[in-house]
Amino acid sequence: MNKRLSQLKAEKERLAIQVESEEELLTNTLQKKLQALKQEKIDLENQLEQEKEYIVNKLQAQLLQMAQDRE
Repeated sequence: MNKRLSQLKAEKERLAIQVESEEELLTNTLQKKLQALKQEKIDLENQLEQEKEYIVNKLQAQLLQMAQDRE
């Protein structure tokens, strides 16, 4: 009976270590994905800002050209 109990305790410890290891791996994987998504968000925000600036500049140039054409 003691031998079986010792075996069960050892198995429980082994499983606990395995679960902890798998949880750590999953956590690290999710953190990497989160970091990649954060970087993608930053890149998209920068791209959007550049596109806005391009559109504003283009519209300002068109308005200026229209104003000059009226004169």
